[in-house]
Amino acid sequence: MVLALAACSPASQPSPSPDGGQPPADAGPRAGRITGQALLQEAASHEGIILTLPDAHLSTHTDAEGHFSFEEVPPGVHLVVAIHARYGQAQQTVELQAGQTASVAFSLLRERGQVKGTFQLDDAATAEGITVTLAGTDFQALTDAQGHFSFSGVPTGTYTLEGRKDLYASAQQPVEVRKDETASSSLTLLRERGNVAGTLQLEGEGGPGGIAVALAETGASAATDAQGLFSFEGLPTGPYTLVIQKDLHTSVRHAVEVRAGQTTDVSLTLARARGQVAGTLRLEGISQHGGITVVLKEAGVSTETDAQGHFSFSGVPTGTYTLEGRKDLYTSAQHTVAVQADEAASVSLTLLRERGSVAGTVQLEGVSQHGGTLVTLKEAQVSIQTDAQGRFFLGRIPTGTYTLELQKSLYASVQQTVEVRLGATTDVSFTLARERGGVAGALQLEDASSPEGIAVTLASTAFSTLTGAQGQFSFEGVPTGTYTLVAQKDRFVSVRHSVTVRANAQSSVTLTLALSRGSVAGVLHPDDDASAQGITLTLTELAESAEADAQGRFTFDGLLPGTYTLRVQRDGYLPLQQSVVVLGEQTTSVSLTLARQRGTVAGTVQLTGESVHDGISVTLSGLSRSAVTDAQGHFVLEGVPTGTYTLTARKDHYTRAGQGLEVQWEQTATATLALERLGAPVLTAPALAVQGGHVALTGSGFGAQRGGSQVSLGGQSSLEYISWSDERVVVRVPHAFVPGTYTVTLTPGVSWRPSVSASIRVLPQQTLSTADDWGVGIRPGNTVTTWGGSYYKIPQIPAGLTGVVSVSAEYFAASALKDDGTVVQWGLIGDDSDSVPIPEGLQGVVAISSGLTCTLALKQDGTVTGWGNNYYKQLNIPPGLSGVVAIAAGWMHSLALKADGTVVTWGSGSSQVMTLPPGLSGVVAIATSSDSSLAIKADGTAVIWGYIPGAYGPWELTGLGDVVQAAGGSGHYTLLRANGSLLGWGTNDKGQAAPPASLTDAASVADRSSAFSLALRQNGQIAMWGQLPHSSERPPAGLVLRVPAR
Repeated sequence: MVLALAACSPASQPSPSPDGGQPPADAGPRAGRITGQALLQEAASHEGIILTLPDAHLSTHTDAEGHFSFEEVPPGVHLVVAIHARYGQAQQTVELQAGQTASVAFSLLRERGQVKGTFQLDDAATAEGITVTLAGTDFQALTDAQGHFSFSGVPTGTYTLEGRKDLYASAQQPVEVRKDETASSSLTLLRERGNVAGTLQLEGEGGPGGIAVALAETGASAATDAQGLFSFEGLPTGPYTLVIQKDLHTSVRHAVEVRAGQTTDVSLTLARARGQVAGTLRLEGISQHGGITVVLKEAGVSTETDAQGHFSFSGVPTGTYTLEGRKDLYTSAQHTVAVQADEAASVSLTLLRERGSVAGTVQLEGVSQHGGTLVTLKEAQVSIQTDAQGRFFLGRIPTGTYTLELQKSLYASVQQTVEVRLGATTDVSFTLARERGGVAGALQLEDASSPEGIAVTLASTAFSTLTGAQGQFSFEGVPTGTYTLVAQKDRFVSVRHSVTVRANAQSSVTLTLALSRGSVAGVLHPDDDASAQGITLTLTELAESAEADAQGRFTFDGLLPGTYTLRVQRDGYLPLQQSVVVLGEQTTSVSLTLARQRGTVAGTVQLTGESVHDGISVTLSGLSRSAVTDAQGHFVLEGVPTGTYTLTARKDHYTRAGQGLEVQWEQTATATLALERLGAPVLTAPALAVQGGHVALTGSGFGAQRGGSQVSLGGQSSLEYISWSDERVVVRVPHAFVPGTYTVTLTPGVSWRPSVSASIRVLPQQTLSTADDWGVGIRPGNTVTTWGGSYYKIPQIPAGLTGVVSVSAEYFAASALKDDGTVVQWGLIGDDSDSVPIPEGLQGVVAISSGLTCTLALKQDGTVTGWGNNYYKQLNIPPGLSGVVAIAAGWMHSLALKADGTVVTWGSGSSQVMTLPPGLSGVVAIATSSDSSLAIKADGTAVIWGYIPGAYGPWELTGLGDVVQAAGGSGHYTLLRANGSLLGWGTNDKGQAAPPASLTDAASVADRSSAFSLALRQNGQIAMWGQLPHSSERPPAGLVLRVPAR
């Protein structure tokens, strides 16, 4: 900005002309002067400011003090302009009177700009604190941590920018400052550098090459050459520590100062490192160890041990040496020792005596194997055992005289003096005599008969004798040891007794031989298969009894040899008696059968109103036996165990009849009964069944056998029968039956009984189900197949899983409904605190539906159960819920359709999905998505309520016509029409709600996918659209599933 300060003096009066007269009458206005001063802001000299009068075409310039003047200026109003190249311009108007002088003053402000920039240091150190100046000015600044600086209000012009910092060479750069602009600059300061070089030597004769030299502060390293020279160049100035190292020499740390452009010289000598060797040398076998000569061979030094064997060498240069110990009569010993700097190497050696050996043979009296004799040199305290041939060898025995001792159990010890000589073997030979003793005693017999003639032997020896009249016996000269004495005599139990024979002693034995005894063991079998527990068996001669256990087993022990009578008697059974022979020290085995007392049952059973009475089944309570009447109604049951029974007569399509009777031994009990014709059977059918599943019909009067009776379903009688009894019949719903309500009829196989009927609703199979990254399906043979889901263990289908009618997929687990109404689940099945297990003994299930982490099951009686994770209370089934015909499990809520066309919901979804649309009725099918529900109504419309990503319902769909099934994904629905075409509704960002128009043969649709949809075609193949999952998570090519009838 330019400021102009104008000072105007009052108008001057006309001044006289130079000649003192008046101006001529015809002269114009007389000229005047304009003077003044123009100053430059902050300048020492104000010379060179250009001033102009544009209208008068006049110009001038200031002197050093800024003064200027215009001469001969016409009077009038003039514009005065002041201009300077670096100060801009100023102007003001002044009025000049004729012949007068007008004054003007200006002050021109300096034009300014800005300088900013960045300084860096070439060694990557922090750039903070660099001094930055503009040469010739007072502008100075310090850089911040990033090296930035700036100057504001710098007068325009050209300057030299300079940066300075200790230890770095200063840097300059010209900058030009322009008005209201910023001049930028970027400079790098180079570190001042110098060198370090020198020569290193090693104490002694070693060459100085290979000495390691390092700079501690930088990690830089070098090695000396053969002359010991080293150098470091281009080092930043400053103090350093040289670290100098060489194996076997003392390390050195040396301080050096690096100066700019100079080389610091170093000259050092590394002293050889030294250590110490000390230790102990001992002489084998004695306590005084002095006088051993110790030599450190490579060092050429030696010493002698003191009385304790101690020695030491000090000031030994580092290195590896051989230390040797020597003394007369002892073998020399050597040891390699490594001497390290400032450490003491320790050595411990023992000098062994000069040695010889002792060898020989030791034989044992009376045996061929001579091993195991202990041979000992007592003074040397060494020993060894002889081998099988009696040989021994004792080597490395110090020379001298010793006592050789020979020892073996049961043999007399021997000692002998032997002399051991240097390098020689002393041979010896010995025979050890066996130690001996005796055995004597007396034997008696249990029955106090004469003990003479009892055979007595020492087993495995030749010693044998017979007892005398008082039972006495003896053996003399028996080798020492432990023997088995065996005493034997007829009718008595042999005795085996251990006896130990000691040297020069007699062992005494006293024994009594017991009479020989035997035992009887066996099994008792009642012939009516009753338990034998507690039946008493008696040996009559001894009046000794035993009881049979539950298996009929019994035992008599400790019996003297002989013949005994074994007797068994129990109420209701025939007495049993049998002879058994008992032998000494043996067990006699017996098998007995106890016959029940029996009688006969006979009689007549008549069929009221019939002339032929055959085929009536007659049974007795508690017995498996039965009889069938002949044409006259007669029957006979022979061999009936005595007792009280209820006799029952039965025949299909007739009433049962019963009569109590008592059967006595060898007598005939009689009965007369009549059976009446039955009326209509009583039939109860379940409310629901599933395609391909079992239907259990309960009631009474069906007949024990099917015979000519039959069951029809919807008029079709060619059904598969699973089981048939008088009160329960199980048939299979044909797979070909379309979903709907049917009449089930049971027709008895006789003409006089009327048929009975009931109504049953058949639900559709679900043969395809999917999650986001896996799926499960039912093959035509009613087995299960899966794809994807390896992480969740989905491919690990339970072994033997067959007869499957429906499948359903949770996020982590799969469920299969079998034709018998049971459910099998596999995968990653949760077990946390919110999990509900599959109800124990669950059966009668006709439909399953899985949500995110739980599964619902619809039972044949129209009730609902469930299992899995219940975090969102989606398994909190309303109490008393019944009459259900369809279920749909959402992510956080559950839905049920009742037979009256109303809907029930529960769980923890959004308020919109948990609130049913007002007046919702007439519903024929339901489905759920993650947080919405769909109901298809009988009038061809549908209503959806809850949340679809981006919007809240409800929404009403019209004109749907004949929709037969719906399936929900994450935020969309797929609807199947009766003609096999499909409709889609909901989120379609991946194309999941846009089924192909060409797909017109769909048989069913699947649920639970988020970015894609699936349909099962009439040929059993699967169609998919939307954003398809990875190929490993899709159904395999060529897969064919069972197609449910529609």
